[in-house]
Amino acid sequence: YMGNQSLLTLGRVINALVEGQPHIPYRESKLTRLLQDSLGGKTKTCIIATIAPVAASLDETVSTLEYAQRAKSIKNRPEVNQRMAKKHVVKEMMEANEELQRMLLAQREKNGVYLPVEVYERNAEERQALMVRVHDLETTLTELRRRCRGQAKQLNRNTVILQQLESQLQILENNNRNYLINFEDIQNRIMDTMEKKKKKKKKKKYSALI
Repeated sequence: YMGNQSLLTLGRVINALVEGQPHIPYRESKLTRLLQDSLGGKTKTCIIATIAPVAASLDETVSTLEYAQRAKSIKNRPEVNQRMAKKHVVKEMMEANEELQRMLLAQREKNGVYLPVEVYERNAEERQALMVRVHDLETTLTELRRRCRGQAKQLNRNTVILQQLESQLQILENNNRNYLINFEDIQNRIMDTMEKKKKKKKKKKYSALI
């Protein structure tokens, strides 16, 4: 289940990147978090689509190729990796410290829990993404339930048809058995009649000789 969920999220991330949407749902699964730098980030990414050249796998092949085609449209901005310099580390720590100070100041100035605007907006985006995800899952679940009900009805119809065919087959077998019995009986009668006629001819011929 988790694998399917991660793949669905990966599909949404790819669509969002291709369509240029402002919010990319990287945080909805561990897979997309790990691939965040490879999808629209600063790395060179290669995708390998594995398909099977058989008619039975046609649907999976088409789906895989469409998936790869969408992923191919993503534009990355590769950059050469650089060593983490001391200045860079200090800068990141200072930015994190400033954000914490802003959050602390926002809480001190109000009689409740308040957040800086950028933090609130980021949380709102994540909450909106979760709502979209829940809606997508509910839609998928409804569709699966509808398909299951349709398949159950079809199974019941097929069961009734199978029972009818079995009954017809049984009737045909009984008729065929009766036909064979009647045929053998008629064949025996014919042979008896022919044997009696031969005996009569032999008797007449013997009587004529006497």
